[in-house]
Amino acid sequence: MSQMLEDAAAIASEIHKDQKRIHNGEPYINHCKRVAGMLARDFPRLASDEVLATAILHDSLEDCPSQAYDEVYALIDRDCGPIVAAFVEILTKPKDLHRQYSMLRYFNRIAIAPTAVQTIKCLDRIDNLLSITETGRTIGTMQLYLEDSEKLKDIFQANGLTKQAEILNVHIVAAKSRIDTLR
Repeated sequence: MSQMLEDAAAIASEIHKDQKRIHNGEPYINHCKRVAGMLARDFPRLASDEVLATAILHDSLEDCPSQAYDEVYALIDRDCGPIVAAFVEILTKPKDLHRQYSMLRYFNRIAIAPTAVQTIKCLDRIDNLLSITETGRTIGTMQLYLEDSEKLKDIFQANGLTKQAEILNVHIVAAKSRIDTLR
């Protein structure tokens, strides 16, 4: 494992050390590792050290305390480089009061992001969809998540990322089916 990947894993492990997945108590860092693993397995041509480091760190800025955002960004930049820091920030949802505008900005950033970053977002979404009905979310919240997933799928399709769009669509359909059983 390269020094960059070791540093990314150390940063992500520290950020997520006290976090657990709500639905099963699993350490949150496992989600980050799964996303990186899917990237290496399913998209090996995209799996450079910088892209794998981004996958490992993809939730680090989003999940750190807001007062630590600048410090964590600087740490990622110092230990993993400016490209990884910028990619992680692209993948970070804005924390605005108005969800519709923050999500619009987020989707616009994803739409113009490099293919590797869009692929990380796709794999992140897939990993989250796999357990959507176990999260304790309301059906309405799950529906919003599915709608956002459809928007991401459309972005990938519009950008010619057919494989990513198709794989995500399979997981959207499966998640819809599982949600329908809860009604």
